[in-house]
Amino acid sequence: MSSFDKHSAMRTLLDSIRNSSLVSRNILPKAKHAQYRDLSLLDFGTESLKAVVARREENAIRILGYGFASTCGYSLDGDRAAILTLAVAAEEALTTAEDHTTSGLGHKVVPDDAIFCLPARFIRSQMIALRQRRTDPTTPISAREVDRIRERANHLLREQLSVRGDSNETWEALAPTNGSVVFFVDGHPVSEAVGLKGKMLAASVLGIAVPFRIVDAVATIAKRLEVAPNAMLAVPQSLAGLAPQREAILVDVGHHGTNVSLIRHGALMATIWWPQGGEHFTTSLARTFRCMPEHAEELKRAYTGNLLSQEDVVLVKRALERPVHDWFDSFVSA
Repeated sequence: MSSFDKHSAMRTLLDSIRNSSLVSRNILPKAKHAQYRDLSLLDFGTESLKAVVARREENAIRILGYGFASTCGYSLDGDRAAILTLAVAAEEALTTAEDHTTSGLGHKVVPDDAIFCLPARFIRSQMIALRQRRTDPTTPISAREVDRIRERANHLLREQLSVRGDSNETWEALAPTNGSVVFFVDGHPVSEAVGLKGKMLAASVLGIAVPFRIVDAVATIAKRLEVAPNAMLAVPQSLAGLAPQREAILVDVGHHGTNVSLIRHGALMATIWWPQGGEHFTTSLARTFRCMPEHAEELKRAYTGNLLSQEDVVLVKRALERPVHDWFDSFVSA
């Protein structure tokens, strides 16, 4: 894994910590409600599983250790054998992360609680908007008013997202984080509604749900690791916090698919995933140059890393014209 990949993984997991205190704990019965100083984080990618041991220090997050392990091609939607294999990989990555804590602190840190970051391909989302007319516009908006409209939104999202889908799948709704809620006072977006005055308080909230079988797989891995699942987040929720702009479109091209997220007013307002990602380009290069997929993957990484000669750049660019065009068409359609 390149240094850029490692940096991105660390940033994603760190943002998971920042959002974790706002994630619903009721999806995993054994999760605890208290805030913890030390936490483990596990990010389940397509090819690798990333682990971090981090510590909250006032308003900052400090990385104490990190580790990586191969998923061996398995994912959270696999059978029991696949989940147990992932548990072994998670244990390897987490043990490495815990061992690294010794170098910086002089002793080993083994947190009892963990945050689990899930791939975008497992989620579905829904946006709702609520409005609440205030009885006295001259009085400042109270924290109780804000909490009331947030609770209404959470309740509605749990009801709507937990409905069985077309495949008769049972879904579990995650409570929205701060990064997926926007409040409005008299139609104007605000970063903090408490203390403002106005006739109308409104909120736009993006809810996210995951299949129950994925939640169950996470619970199985947590049991194997002997950690309490403190929270569960989807990758788009974490990546949304990385955008410095208040208005942005995030395009995350993974191995098996691509995730696009819309940021408005500094919050995650929509997210979608479709099954066409980096593997599509690798397969095209392997077919064009008649080479093994592993060599095509190395060629693709060398091309994106500006490591090829000018002549080779021209050849690869020409070979990627059609697959890039197909990917862009699917991007527009999504």
